[in-house]
Amino acid sequence: MRSRTVDQLTLLQSYCVTFQAALASVQSSDEYTFLQSLLTVGGVENAWIGAYYFENKWKWIDRANFNYTNWHSLNSVYSYPCAYMSSN
Repeated sequence: MRSRTVDQLTLLQSYCVTFQAALASVQSSDEYTFLQSLLTVGGVENAWIGAYYFENKWKWIDRANFNYTNWHSLNSVYSYPCAYMSSN
């Protein structure tokens, strides 16, 4: 059974593809630092990443292993089970 969150992230991922982009999954501090630099260059303070909370654990939309964690989620995983990263 799919959750509404997974469906929304899938829709967002499809939207990104129209711009030849994708929601990021972050696997290391080097990748996180690189993505932060892109946010800074783009003048963006926060950006959604492809992480979501489902069935009591965090997952990446691209199904990568979920080992590195350094992001923010709004409120609680139960009220808004998605994650974003900050430029600072």
